[in-house]
Amino acid sequence: MNYDDPTFIQYMEIIKRSFDNGGNSGIVTIFPSVRFLPGDLFGVKQLKNDADYLKSVYKRIIDDHKMAAQKGQTDQ
Repeated sequence: MNYDDPTFIQYMEIIKRSFDNGGNSGIVTIFPSVRFLPGDLFGVKQLKNDADYLKSVYKRIIDDHKMAAQKGQTDQ
């Protein structure tokens, strides 16, 4: 694991931000129409952007692993 890797650093920042702001987005569960207010008052848009980024990171890792498995290069 390379702790200086930019992807890893971004990943850790997103995880921290998600925990810090996660409680703020709960209001959207109770009042769904709040997500349409201008701006990002409760951090919902940022949370969605972060989730999309994390999904892309996970997908890339899984795809890399699948390619390695097809080539017989898995690290088991």
